[in-house]
Amino acid sequence: MPFYLIDAFENPDRPDVLYLFGKAWYRGKWSSCCTLVPNMHRSLLVVPAPHVFADPSGELAALEAAAKDAAAAAAAAPASAGAGAAEEGGGEGGELQAAAQAARLELLKALHARAADLKAELRALLLRQGVRSMRVVPVRRNYAFEDPSVPHGEQWVLKVRYPAAEPTLMTTLKGEHFRAVFNTRQSLLEALVLKRRVMGPGWVLLQAPRIKEGSAMVSWCKLEVELSGPKALLAGKHAGAAELRARRPPPPLTAAALNLRLHTNPQTQQPEILAASVVHLAGVSPDSPMPREEWSSPQLLRNFTVVRKLDGHPWPPGYEASVAADNASPRGRLNGGSMVVPQPNERALLGCLLAKLQALDADVLVGHNISAFDLSVLLHRLQALKVPLWSRVGRLRRNTFPKLTGGGHIFGGGASAGLLTCLAGRLLCDTYLS
Repeated sequence: MPFYLIDAFENPDRPDVLYLFGKAWYRGKWSSCCTLVPNMHRSLLVVPAPHVFADPSGELAALEAAAKDAAAAAAAAPASAGAGAAEEGGGEGGELQAAAQAARLELLKALHARAADLKAELRALLLRQGVRSMRVVPVRRNYAFEDPSVPHGEQWVLKVRYPAAEPTLMTTLKGEHFRAVFNTRQSLLEALVLKRRVMGPGWVLLQAPRIKEGSAMVSWCKLEVELSGPKALLAGKHAGAAELRARRPPPPLTAAALNLRLHTNPQTQQPEILAASVVHLAGVSPDSPMPREEWSSPQLLRNFTVVRKLDGHPWPPGYEASVAADNASPRGRLNGGSMVVPQPNERALLGCLLAKLQALDADVLVGHNISAFDLSVLLHRLQALKVPLWSRVGRLRRNTFPKLTGGGHIFGGGASAGLLTCLAGRLLCDTYLS
């Protein structure tokens, strides 16, 4: 299934699952789509001490050279030979492949034998850390960075693979038989992007996705699918994915600009939301600017405002009639007859805003200092008033608020990392940071 990837999220409550968000063609139109990638694993690279793979006799070098020569001979064998081997169980191609496999197995057997003490040390260490399931295999890797305990250049290391649901390890691990452990805190997203060669937002192919519906869904997207594992995400040099990227233009996105109007409650001295306005545009191109005539008109640029009364005060005289007239106007009818939506209190205003944001299903939220101000105020008020289904501000269903404070000046002058996770699935365009 073709899938246009826009955003990704790692949920600390489900460390073995990666959530990908984007667009897919569903029921005759472009719709938001959440793709679950389960069975994620961590891959550690353990650098052995020099004595582990020391080779004074040259045995390892000879086995490695034999494995390389056998693999090169098998790769150079004619394709027809391989086909004959597949049918008849013999032939030159089949013999060369078998010889290459045998040489590789001999090399791995020797490496495993020399790394026996290191593997025992690693298993004991991982078990103490709570890691119960692991797979260890020798691999060759290059190192070119600053750690003086790790030799530069290509060398044998141990690759330790274990489920991401199990605990992460410290970055400073060292032992009797190893000098360093890399990738202990590597994010699942980084691992997936590097392993599957996903190159930024763009087209990928989903192999045999399974549609999730109803109560099984974990997102607010129109379509939700689950893969069997990371290998079902086809990208990079995969022929089908490469052709998809070359031939298919990106799907149109929906962008929405959010603006809040506040007042300070004289009793609590806390900011409260009086009105929330959204201007939205469908058909936005994600990779090229749009000519002004394609967006700057009431027929294309839609809007709505949700407004409430001040507590203990009525609407101004004639206000409700004015709202009805605005909604019945040609501009109001273009906006579905609900361009201005009055609400009795702040909690009702927030519930209405969330319902409209869910129906709009914007791919991009736009604002000036929206990350540190508008979204911060909005989420704090949703939390204070215990508004149900608050996570509709993003695309991932959540019950518990993350920590909304402590951002410092990293994100837009004050937004916390927890606050920004509430937007998972939607891109954020903050003009304050541009």
